[in-house]
Amino acid sequence: MTQTEIPQYQAAQLIPRLTNDQGYSLQGAMDIAARLVNASPAVKRVFWRWWETGHIDDTLEIEGYTAARIVAKHGVKPPAAFSTLDLLGRDPARALAALNQKRDRVTFRSPPGSLLSDE
Repeated sequence: MTQTEIPQYQAAQLIPRLTNDQGYSLQGAMDIAARLVNASPAVKRVFWRWWETGHIDDTLEIEGYTAARIVAKHGVKPPAAFSTLDLLGRDPARALAALNQKRDRVTFRSPPGSLLSDE
């Protein structure tokens, strides 16, 4: 994949690994996969690099956050970090509100169909 090439993947391709390797429930995997399929091209690129290599590419920063910072600071799984990074680009106020909640560990569990979910 070149730097300008946008990875093409379907949600069904992601679900088995999200459940088996990342520990998502089936519904959680379906939700996060749907969000990742619809992510911005920039987020798709860094997500797919992680998907293929296991290394979180820290080059994409949105609203002061990178996927690696979200994982480290908020303790979410990498797929949720990429989804959150995408939300930061689409709806920064909503994403920042969730990230800035005063808790020991931010959990991204929201009503079904919401964009910030780690389950």
